[in-house]
Amino acid sequence: MGTQPSELPLQFSDPKHVELVKKIAAKTRGQKILWNKTPTGMSAYVTGKLEIGFVRELSLIGGSEWKLFTIRGTQGNEILKIHNKRMRTLGELVSGRVADMQNPFLAGDPLTNAISELYQTVEDTAKGEVDKVIDVIDNI
Repeated sequence: MGTQPSELPLQFSDPKHVELVKKIAAKTRGQKILWNKTPTGMSAYVTGKLEIGFVRELSLIGGSEWKLFTIRGTQGNEILKIHNKRMRTLGELVSGRVADMQNPFLAGDPLTNAISELYQTVEDTAKGEVDKVIDVIDNI
C-alpha cells in the first residue's frame, strides 16, 4: 500500500511543503529540472528519484490552469498531492457559486501560491514535442 499522500486543507499548509515547492521552482528556473509539456499536463523526472507533475485544464478565460499537482517517489508512492481549489468550473461560474473565491484561506495560502508560481515558471520554460523538434532543426 505504501504511504498515503499528503493532501492538506489549504489553510493548514505545511511550511516544509512550501519550501519543497519553492526549491523545485528555483531548480526549474536554473534549468536543473527540465519539464515536458503535453496538452493535458506537464511532468519532470529528477534523477530517477522523483516524478513531479501537473494535470492542467483549459481555463475559461483563456490559457490553462493547474488542476492537480503531485510529487511521487521512486516506487510511485505519492509524497504530495494538491488539488487547485481556486480553479473554477463552468458549472460553478454559471450557477453563481463563486463566493468562496473571496475566501482568505484560498487567496493567501502559501502552498497554493507557491504551486501556482511553479506552474507559471514551468509554463514559461517547458517544451512540448514541437518545440523540441524546432530546437533540433535549428541546431542542424
